[in-house]
Amino acid sequence: MGYLVVEIAFFPSSTGHSAAVPPLLDAINKNGLAFFLICNLATGLVNVSMSTMYTSDLTAVAVLVMYSAAVCALAWLGRGLRLAI
Repeated sequence: MGYLVVEIAFFPSSTGHSAAVPPLLDAINKNGLAFFLICNLATGLVNVSMSTMYTSDLTAVAVLVMYSAAVCALAWLGRGLRLAI
């Protein structure tokens, strides 16, 4: 649902009807394996860099928002590439 909200907020359809697949999800899908591996590495980096069990709620939400924004930006920037094997 979060990806749909981002899609509607930042990439409104100019034709009045939605495409079969939203562009952000299509960008994620184009490089699925590479995207999955990079996200797993990023998750590990977050878990190693901070004590996730003992962070406050505000810090946890801030980290999740930054993580989601970075993941979406990475997928959007790599949408023209074909990194799949």
